[in-house]
Amino acid sequence: MISKDEFIKRATEMELTGDPAMFQEIEANWDTAVRAATILESQMPSIGILSESKRIGCFLAVCNHIDRLTESEQLTFEAATLAVLILLVTSTDFSKAYALFMHRAPDISWQEAIDFPRMALELVSKMTERVEGNYFE
Repeated sequence: MISKDEFIKRATEMELTGDPAMFQEIEANWDTAVRAATILESQMPSIGILSESKRIGCFLAVCNHIDRLTESEQLTFEAATLAVLILLVTSTDFSKAYALFMHRAPDISWQEAIDFPRMALELVSKMTERVEGNYFE
């Protein structure tokens, strides 16, 4: 998996970091988050070849897995969020799944969204904040 320094470098280039508090979260949760990201990636379903349904399914499967880990207290919410960021930086498949989900999110009805994993809803919320200019502030 990626080193902490390389992650920070890439995450900064991708504009995923912006708040100094983010670096404290990385420091506090790195070991747990990188282990979780490794497990999540190893169990991540295929995104197929240009398959929207498989990509969205992959994203939701990862979020469901994260929810199970946080609900069973094997992972804190902060470490889970960092694990997602690690996957965004290190996994092309997850990045594609995430991007497609975020692209489609504004068109999803609340009736569908109500059944989404908590992590998926949190990520949509953060993306909305980022678009409005408040991400990690």
